[in-house]
Parts: sequence; C-alpha cells; structure tokens
Amino acid sequence: MPVGYHPRLDAAARSGALGFRSVRALSCSYPSMIWQETTATEVAGGVYDKLNHRADAVLICRWTNETQP
Repeated sequence: MPVGYHPRLDAAARSGALGFRSVRALSCSYPSMIWQETTATEVAGGVYDKLNHRADAVLICRWTNETQP
C-alpha cells in the first residue's frame, strides 16, 4: 500500500492492529527511481503526492489465513 495516502491505515498496519503476519517497506529515491528495502518505521513519515499519484514508499503487508488447511 502506498505510504501517506491513508495515514491512519499506515499506522494501523505498522502497529499490528490489522493482524498482518509481517509488514515490510520499500522506499524510492527520486529522480533515480531506485527502490530499496527498509523498515516500516523508517517510512512512517512518507509523503504521497496526490497530484502525480506517486508515493515515496510502499508497505508490503503479508497476511495468512490460518484457518485454511
């Protein structure tokens, strides 16, 4: 999910309130467009550019349905 687009959702994902098994992050360096793995905490202040529909970082959230065989 793009960081900064919905700050309350970002915070809930980072805090563990949504029950994700893991939350990782990628941050982008502009203008080189090089993405690097980082922690969700490090991208907490990320900005979403609504004019260009571009995020400085994304959260990669993993959820597993433990009730399925």
